[in-house]
Amino acid sequence: MFNKIYFKFLILTLLTFHISLFATSLQYEDKIVEKISIILETPSTSGFDDNTVRLKLKTKENDHFSQSEFDTDLKTLIQDFDRVIPEISLVDQKIYITLRLWSKPIIHTIIWTGNEKIKVKALEKELGICSGTIFDRQSFN
Repeated sequence: MFNKIYFKFLILTLLTFHISLFATSLQYEDKIVEKISIILETPSTSGFDDNTVRLKLKTKENDHFSQSEFDTDLKTLIQDFDRVIPEISLVDQKIYITLRLWSKPIIHTIIWTGNEKIKVKALEKELGICSGTIFDRQSFN
């Protein structure tokens, strides 16, 4: 129930953001991208290197901004991160982009309670997820 509400809220937020971004995208089109800042909002268990993220982006510093390329970048990032929030500002006709990223959660432990008839191994096999797996909301639904 909570997942469905969360998913609907996420879709509504993304649509609202997309519409507002589209409305303002013309003011950004073909302006020079001065700086791209990448912020990981969740603590990383492994070393986070923002250069790895930058390599995946089609939008580059000192290049002309393209809304279609930036949309593709956001779609690429959402495959690797749980949440991606872009912030774009225009200062002196130059674009500054901040990408706030949240890592996908990791399932550390699965605790089965109340089970007396079915073996834990059978339940784990049926669930198809084990401890240490990265939780992907869309594939879990």
